[in-house]
Amino acid sequence: MAITEEIRARFPKDAEDCEYFESMLSHADRELQRCRIELLNPYPRVQVGLGAKGMKSWRAIVGSFFSGFEEDAEIVLRSLVDVVVDLKFIALDPEERAARFIDYQVIHRLRWYREGVKRLKLDEPEKDPRLVKFLQDIASERDEVLRRRPKWATLPSSWTPERMPEKFDAINEPALYLTYMQGCAQTHPNVVALSRYFEIIGGRAKALFGPRFPATSRVIADATHFLVRLVGHLDDQMKLGLEKKFDAVVPRLEAMLKRSREDLRDQKAN
Repeated sequence: MAITEEIRARFPKDAEDCEYFESMLSHADRELQRCRIELLNPYPRVQVGLGAKGMKSWRAIVGSFFSGFEEDAEIVLRSLVDVVVDLKFIALDPEERAARFIDYQVIHRLRWYREGVKRLKLDEPEKDPRLVKFLQDIASERDEVLRRRPKWATLPSSWTPERMPEKFDAINEPALYLTYMQGCAQTHPNVVALSRYFEIIGGRAKALFGPRFPATSRVIADATHFLVRLVGHLDDQMKLGLEKKFDAVVPRLEAMLKRSREDLRDQKAN
């Protein structure tokens, strides 16, 4: 993501750190491309997929934040935490959980097909050309997965029986859970629009649907923290050779968190 001069003037240190972490992502991407990964092996396949998704989420967070859309950046931050939690949870039993994670891709689509047919009260869904094509697209994969996991024919609600709080308990990282819960409480529900997207000025309502500055760098600091943990986890598992890049990450991240606390203190004072 290119940093404009206007943005650089508003957030000079954050912009500098953003470019540094972009270079880290580019390095990680080159390392991933060089890795000879047997993608038929479920765990490396999940690592690469979730790793790439997390990196892309971080870039989306940065793009939203530096464009003045902090609330939208916070929403994607929760998605990034989801990726970190799933990857760490799978790592506790990598072969079985990775295989289950991959299998559920097909059953997830089948689940929502059946739910849609039920909700729309379709008597003959097999005559709807769109639904017919949808089933044809997943038919062979569906049959293969259900042969391996016959209990899934009853349409499970998730690829794992554990709910999100139980996953947090399993990986034993309270900080992850705190960030996730803050995201659920502050950004996800539409009801936050009552307090964050309009204000009363002189007895008249003013909609706040455009970019807003100044923003707090907390969301960038949090997002970068989880990005570092995500890529660091890949480094441990796949030996991507990111050690030198990570030598400079911790002090940069500590500086970002310090600026975030100062931003919040200044906002409260004003």
